[in-house]
Amino acid sequence: MIYLIGVEHRVQSIPVGGEETADQNKYRLCLEQAIQQYQPTVVAEEYSEDALKRSELLGNRPQEFFTRKITTARNVKHVLCDPDLKTKYSMGYQERTGWAMQISRLSMRDSRLDRRLLPAALEVLKDFPLREKYWLRQLKDVLGQEVVFVCGDYHVDTFGVRLKDNGIPFQVVERQIGMPAELIEESEQIKAYIERNSEYVEHVFQEILKLNSGKIRPLFTFDEEESGPAPSDRETNFS
Repeated sequence: MIYLIGVEHRVQSIPVGGEETADQNKYRLCLEQAIQQYQPTVVAEEYSEDALKRSELLGNRPQEFFTRKITTARNVKHVLCDPDLKTKYSMGYQERTGWAMQISRLSMRDSRLDRRLLPAALEVLKDFPLREKYWLRQLKDVLGQEVVFVCGDYHVDTFGVRLKDNGIPFQVVERQIGMPAELIEESEQIKAYIERNSEYVEHVFQEILKLNSGKIRPLFTFDEEESGPAPSDRETNFS
């Protein structure tokens, strides 16, 4: 069983020697209760060393993995499941920035064109599957065990569908931990936009493919010797 906890990513790291915020306190209590109740073999999360470095840059001070700090105190194994930046972009991940750049190259005057929500919708529909399949590969050795998985709150919906499609039982423990009201509203707007315009989003994606001769280049590239071969392409399926 996979137990999902949806968060805003800022709760997943904490300054070394720093005090918990109110949101981090809520997260810690939730995770501690989940560990006590479900006795997981592993607590895994959508987070990486690169994400921690970004948090250090934004906060201008050393950070540590808050989830790991909690699990270590309770003798539970902690696993980082998100790909590092090199791996992420070698998969073809575009992010909203990349999709916005691609959309700007199209000659479109459609009334359904929303330059704020359309890139976000493309990220959800075309990028999220790449990472979520990667998470499943990272979890493949423990999928038959009790696992608590922490992820960005939007992924609770999309990763939940992916778990169901792969016959993996899951349960939602808590959602929206640390999410400000404006982020919750934005998430709901993206979901509503996708529900109303899923065919249009796919049409735009196909137009972007045509513009790129059928293959969209990674948003960023790295030296091949440093990054190694790309682990998968955009059509890779979890097995």
